[in-house]
Amino acid sequence: MLELIVFFGVLWDNIDMFVDTAKVELKAGKGGDGAVSFRHEIYIPKGGPDGGDGGKGGSIIFKADKDTNTLLDFRYTPILTAEDGKNGSGQRSAGRSGKDLVIEVPIGTVVYRLDAVAASSEGHPQSLRGRSEEPREDGSDERPEEERCLASKRTLIADLVEDGQEAIIAKGGDGGFGNAHFKSSTRQAPVIAEVGEPGEAFTAELELKLLADVGLVGLPNAGKSTFLSVVSNAKPEIADYPFTTITPNLGVATIDDKDILIADIPGLIEGASEGKGLGHAFLRHVDRTAVLLHLIDTYNDDAGKAYKIIRNELDKYSDLRDRPEIVALTKCEGLDGELIEMQKNAILRENKDAKIFPISSSAHQGLDELLRAIKGAIEASSSEGHPQLLRGRSEEPREDGRDERPEEEDDSIVGRERTGSKKDSSSSKSIPTISLSPKAYKDTWRVEKDEESGKFIVTGEKIEKFARRTDLNNYASVNRLRDIMKKLGIRAELTTQGAQPDSIISIAGKEFTLVEDY
Repeated sequence: MLELIVFFGVLWDNIDMFVDTAKVELKAGKGGDGAVSFRHEIYIPKGGPDGGDGGKGGSIIFKADKDTNTLLDFRYTPILTAEDGKNGSGQRSAGRSGKDLVIEVPIGTVVYRLDAVAASSEGHPQSLRGRSEEPREDGSDERPEEERCLASKRTLIADLVEDGQEAIIAKGGDGGFGNAHFKSSTRQAPVIAEVGEPGEAFTAELELKLLADVGLVGLPNAGKSTFLSVVSNAKPEIADYPFTTITPNLGVATIDDKDILIADIPGLIEGASEGKGLGHAFLRHVDRTAVLLHLIDTYNDDAGKAYKIIRNELDKYSDLRDRPEIVALTKCEGLDGELIEMQKNAILRENKDAKIFPISSSAHQGLDELLRAIKGAIEASSSEGHPQLLRGRSEEPREDGRDERPEEEDDSIVGRERTGSKKDSSSSKSIPTISLSPKAYKDTWRVEKDEESGKFIVTGEKIEKFARRTDLNNYASVNRLRDIMKKLGIRAELTTQGAQPDSIISIAGKEFTLVEDY
């Protein structure tokens, strides 16, 4: 009993040391406020405005580091906060910018942004921002309460695959302009100053995906760790019981002067997709590999059944379904060719195109032939532009927040013609497509009325940025925002939708009346 307790204690310690997923709260720095100040010096009458601008808030930056190999540190620092920018002051003194917070992460870290969305009545995510759910015809909603409330939408922010590669994960807020920025021939003593823009704040989910050429998959005790220890200098734990490997291992094998990076993950069992065993949680570590090496113990009662079990689990993990695969029958030393041929035929009945190599890691039999086949498969995948080899480039967010997908993948392009049937490529090329430039897209806005509260909600990148930097306690700043709304045509649209002088306008969380003195 004591030995069992010690075993599970060691098992837990090893799992705890290797952490490949983490959630962390990010809060970039707020920009500093601009200053309202006037120059006061002897013998200089009417010195004019000299309020300085606020400093920019610090950003949160992730940097890939080859000497970091786990996300364990994020368990102890679940909240990351960058420094705020300093406020401006008189004599045109700008505030100091906040320091960026640079965090080192392992190579292969993928960063997602988690946003709260409301589930629509049809079960599709729907943005919470300024939208209301349409009720069912019978007025009921059969979805569970937690499903009706909130769900999480994952958006890829960055994929760090090279040592030293950096990506801005949470951008710091811009500093507000001081009143010196607003002086003109007709406005010689402005009392307008902007507040600093808040930095980005959200929950990020981190996943570590090891970078390797080959991923080893198979049932527990199929000989994966033994194979890795023989063909490379890796020293994984090897024993005669299942689940000896409880964390991923990496090793480098060399064949014909070419290095092959091999990733070994814990063994898969039937039902792993439902949470059984350890392996399914680690499949992300072979997600980037060009080739899968499927190892099957020759002493299995039915090698075809063992092959099918793993293939079923891989098929449920869609990213690996169509990955090139090589099969190795392990522990073949001392077995007659008839038995080996029988096991090969059992696998071929499940997949007639399977490439099967009988090997023995302990006796060093068939290893060179297998490694050369792996090398050829990697080169073939590279020459064909395998999607997994093209992945892994950092996807930094665009400044305008737009999706960088090709037009064919973006259903929100303005003026796109829709038909019920697909057209051939030659006819689709002749259809003119009207789209907005990035600058024009920033200027777009939308007005919606919240029927419950009676508020008018205005959304749009440019107008929201102005609103975030408006000081609601400064009447001149609010009037400036009203003037901007008038120039952009927002006020006319509000009037068309029935807004009155005392109607509440909401932009980026800032609320004020349509007309002053209400």
